[in-house]
Amino acid sequence: MTLCSGISRAAFVAMSVALAAGCGGGSEGGGAEGGGGAEGGGGGSESDMGGKTQGGQGGSLVASGGSGGKADAGGSSGSSGGAAGAAGGNGGAAGGMTGSGGMPNAGGKPATTFKTPKFSANFDGADSVVGQKVPSPFTGSVGVIDNTMKYSGTKSVKVPCTGEGSGDKCMFSLPLKPEWLGPDKKSMYTRFMVHLDASPTTSSRVHWDLVKVHGDFKSDDGKTSLHNGFISVGGFSNVSTKFMIFGADQGGKPTEDCSKASPELITPKKWHCIELKIDAQDILTYGVTLNQSELQPFSFPYTNAAANCATVPPYVADVFKGVWYVPAMSRLGFGFNSVSNGGAVSAPTVWIDDVAVSDSPIGCPAAP
Repeated sequence: MTLCSGISRAAFVAMSVALAAGCGGGSEGGGAEGGGGAEGGGGGSESDMGGKTQGGQGGSLVASGGSGGKADAGGSSGSSGGAAGAAGGNGGAAGGMTGSGGMPNAGGKPATTFKTPKFSANFDGADSVVGQKVPSPFTGSVGVIDNTMKYSGTKSVKVPCTGEGSGDKCMFSLPLKPEWLGPDKKSMYTRFMVHLDASPTTSSRVHWDLVKVHGDFKSDDGKTSLHNGFISVGGFSNVSTKFMIFGADQGGKPTEDCSKASPELITPKKWHCIELKIDAQDILTYGVTLNQSELQPFSFPYTNAAANCATVPPYVADVFKGVWYVPAMSRLGFGFNSVSNGGAVSAPTVWIDDVAVSDSPIGCPAAP
């Protein structure tokens, strides 16, 4: 089946149904990363490209100037963005982030002010040596400093990947410090710039990730747990973006494999600004913006995910029954991870730049 980006919404829904019928059987694999524990399996069988969009729920990453994504009337154009501050070395405090200026915005009211993030890295410091691994506090055996492609400054992280790219073998990690996550340790926003040299292709269906938030999950009553779990943002082939939850029981059997989709595309050969929100203090627990435009299906309270879940063995449909509990966030993964339902994946080379983490909205960096 040939998948293309220029499709009508009706065709998109039809493709969603087709992919839902055929996404079973893959595995995210268990590749160890940076000496850490084995990565949980799963992901090859999430069953939906379309998900359900919650209606009437205000709140957005792009509407609240650092207040945690509260609702805003939206609609009017924002003021010009603030000037970007001086970028420090890895782990240094970032300068002033832009508001509405810099990255393109598809609609709604962009934020005009943002707090300085708790952590930022633009990979231009003296510790970022071209051809060497990404420096501390990042970990992993993939990801090298590169000066042939960058969003800001002179360098970025290049993540070359060949073949399947599963098991996180094409991702590098950032261990999360408690002081970055707010007083409750359950409020985390991460922003990064990403560039793909091509769209992932395969002879069969493929879904893929560019960022993962790793951590174990536990239900509010403490009776149900997920291990080796993650929340991720990526795409379904070259048809849509993807938002996903995955986890397994103590024996390693996948018991949560659910996903949502939005028709916007993370297109190749250009820089994109992606910001992921997981905020237990906000009514809308989850959110994703692409180039400062909110992806509406991905903004929802944790109690009402309205996602579609895998039902093909060995994947158990949805042990959390539509609730996406906030994980005990331990680390972030950046790069490329893919799972195909048969057939080899032609993985892209990915560049990552301007990574930031905080406990409130961050916004996109100024245009270079």
